[in-house]
Amino acid sequence: MEEKKKLRHFLLVPPVMTYVLMIVGALIGYVLYIICTRKVTDSAWLFIFESYGVFIGIWISTLIYLAIFEKDILKNVFNGLKGNNFKMLMIGNALGFAMNMICALVAMLHKDIALSFSGFDIPYLLVAAILVFIQSSAEELLCRGYLYMALKKRYGVILAALINSVFFAVTHLSNDGISWIALAEIFIIGICCTIAVEGHDSLWMAFAIHASWNYTQNIILGLPNSGLVSEKAIMHLDAAGSSIFYDKVFGLEGGITSAIVCVIVSVVLYLLAKKKKEA
Repeated sequence: MEEKKKLRHFLLVPPVMTYVLMIVGALIGYVLYIICTRKVTDSAWLFIFESYGVFIGIWISTLIYLAIFEKDILKNVFNGLKGNNFKMLMIGNALGFAMNMICALVAMLHKDIALSFSGFDIPYLLVAAILVFIQSSAEELLCRGYLYMALKKRYGVILAALINSVFFAVTHLSNDGISWIALAEIFIIGICCTIAVEGHDSLWMAFAIHASWNYTQNIILGLPNSGLVSEKAIMHLDAAGSSIFYDKVFGLEGGITSAIVCVIVSVVLYLLAKKKKEA
């Protein structure tokens, strides 16, 4: 049994298994999407179900795998980490929101984007919040929940952090408007979320940072989120141009501001975690 466990944690196995779980989960998600949206005709609703809701399949595939082969890692998803609590969830939400608003403000001041109020569709906003959380937490479950934890057991924190963040960035290669700046930013946000998990003992904080980051961009501000453009949001994007601060196709993540902000937040989270451990 111990030999089989060691084999499952051999360097190449967790990344390959993560990819397999992602593909199987996507297939499950799309089957559920087809079943659940048979009578839906509104394109805005179809967008959030297809772009975010299908990730429920990744939750299903990953939880089944962890329940069978990685029960100790499965505990970390729920109550196995001390930082998996409401406080850390709210801190993560606040961080994701603040990081995006700073990036958007810079883009607005540089006149890369112009926003106007579009309106509130409360049912849409609430459902979108749930679906965006499902999507974002599914990616965190795979990369920081399973991949990072599996590699950390055998290869330590640094290598596990680097590999899971590279994997996370690579999964975005097919997104519209991807660039070297965007890849670097996605890698850094991966490191940031890994610090939340390792330094603050909270997978839930990583869930929230990621979900709030995506929701603020796509559903609140109406901006592209890694190349995805929502048809309905609180704000309407009236004009957009590309610069070092914003990419009109990829969004805020295609600008240098988001990379800088992610670095700063990563450093702050690391220093706070270090201070906590020394106290």
